[in-house]
Amino acid sequence: MANFNTKEIVVEVVMEVIVTQRFEVAADYQFDDSEHLKAYHKLMDDYGSDKLNLTGSVYFDEIDSDEVLDVCFVGIGDVNVEECVDNPVELLSYPL
Repeated sequence: MANFNTKEIVVEVVMEVIVTQRFEVAADYQFDDSEHLKAYHKLMDDYGSDKLNLTGSVYFDEIDSDEVLDVCFVGIGDVNVEECVDNPVELLSYPL
């Protein structure tokens, strides 16, 4: 019988997802795009009651697929190598 030596490599891939959100705001609403995070939080506080806050941890299936503009590979986050060795044992029989 042959011996099979294998291992499993599990790779966590880091992806960047670009999503569009649309907000209907008052005509005189000012958006400070120089401080992106603060501006987004203010927009969410003021007009985002039914919107998903994308600054936290979000599951991909929570995002409407119509809102996803692009998905890009960023890099490898973690690699785990697990040895999976399969050594079948030959059964031997000896005469009595």
